[in-house]
Amino acid sequence: MSSFKEEVKEPAKYDQNASYAFEYNGPDFNQASVELASNWVYVANTDLCNGAKVKPCRIQVSEDYVNNPSTSPALKSIINISAELNTLHGTYYVKGLDDPTGLISNKPN
Repeated sequence: MSSFKEEVKEPAKYDQNASYAFEYNGPDFNQASVELASNWVYVANTDLCNGAKVKPCRIQVSEDYVNNPSTSPALKSIINISAELNTLHGTYYVKGLDDPTGLISNKPN
């Protein structure tokens, strides 16, 4: 029975408390701007945007992709953010992250 209890107490792979939210703050909605890590600013609020895939809004990533997590969190430049064109609106939105635990939320126009 003790091995069963150990399995139940095994920590989850992804701890939601270890994620950091960033909001898009770029000059425009072209592909290069959306994919540039420095155009994403840390926000303490981890609420995600519930919108259509028109413009980027927020992403959440694990600490592995964050510089200075305890003082002034910033996305590491090594993160790969992929953007895709919304042809109807002519804007790019976030389609993917190379953080396997990352979350993406876009917003309507």
